[in-house]
Amino acid sequence: LGTTMVGTLDAAGDFLGDGEGWSEIRVVSGAVKGLAAVGVTRYRLSSLPPAVDSRLVRLNWGSEGPDGRLLFSDWLGDRLYQQDAEGNLTLLAGTGAGYFSPDGTPALEASLHNPSGVVMDAEGNVFFSESDAHRVRVIPRRDGTLFGRQVRAGRLYTLAGTGEPGFNGDGSGIERTLYNPRGMLLDEDGALIVVDAGNRLLRKLARDGHLATLVGGGTAPYLDPDMDPRHYGDTIGPVISQDRLGNVIFFNHATDFGTRIFFYCRTEGTYFGRPRRAGRLYALTGPRSATMGDGPGEHCQVSSLGGLLVAPDGDILISDRGGRLLRRLDVNGNLTTLAGVNLPWSGVTVPPVSLPAPATAQPLSLTLVRAAADGTLLLWDMASAWQLTPLRSE
Repeated sequence: LGTTMVGTLDAAGDFLGDGEGWSEIRVVSGAVKGLAAVGVTRYRLSSLPPAVDSRLVRLNWGSEGPDGRLLFSDWLGDRLYQQDAEGNLTLLAGTGAGYFSPDGTPALEASLHNPSGVVMDAEGNVFFSESDAHRVRVIPRRDGTLFGRQVRAGRLYTLAGTGEPGFNGDGSGIERTLYNPRGMLLDEDGALIVVDAGNRLLRKLARDGHLATLVGGGTAPYLDPDMDPRHYGDTIGPVISQDRLGNVIFFNHATDFGTRIFFYCRTEGTYFGRPRRAGRLYALTGPRSATMGDGPGEHCQVSSLGGLLVAPDGDILISDRGGRLLRRLDVNGNLTTLAGVNLPWSGVTVPPVSLPAPATAQPLSLTLVRAAADGTLLLWDMASAWQLTPLRSE
């Protein structure tokens, strides 16, 4: 089951040998008895101070700004925050009242109605989706014109959505309806790509204010291994990511066909071990019938995804099993568990571990993941933060 691993653990608990992943094995050790899912990776996990105080901020979405600062949306407090390199948290918008404020309201005096995705461009403009107000909005850095709208610095403005949930086609963003917009990212040309979750669409808001559909609008689940993205009719999860060539990665929520990770190819090439055509949609992980373990991604299952991102090296990092596992889909298309403990039934508990320790010894509940260029990963959950450091080059 899972991946065969041959080797030993040294005194620090690091794996010495060949292979990585997780398997189901028989164990009798302390509180853990019977069949348990365990694993090893070539990473060391160490504890960090929490990214934010979970008593004050409940993280809904996070992203990294162009200068390294972090942006957070708070789903419980209806606020937006930014955090500098020293860890100082600054309020960007929101009073904590959960309702819509009209355009032109100063950001610090405005109420927000369930902010979700949030990103910042190189000029310091902050874009976010206001999910329950069914709008995409901006906090400009300076006075001027953005996405076809005249704006003033530090105030809120709508870029897409009328406030009524629904779909009335593509066209001028401020005249088009959205339905529960969630995650977003900045496209290579400065446009916004937004998850229009209620409409089961990925949409692009161009710099001139035009809103167009990229993926979705069909009635079929993913069945064709080389699919026209306009025929896709399944759900789209709240989190999306993008590689350096502009290809978009997203996932669907659990359906009768299972949760899968999808690749919307916009630049033709070889990705994840296979050639891909521009303008087509591909599944990178397997259907519900696939194995629960590690191996070739197309033959492996993912489930209850909390998020994903494309690391600087092109690998996809996945918060899986409700955040209990951190997994990696590498550029060759292989799926590997990097951190976390996956237990096959609720009656098994894992005792606390002494850190630093093997990454797969620590129970996790991941909310956010951040990848550094040197391969180090920073992980957050509601109350803790972790650093995952490679033990050796792979």
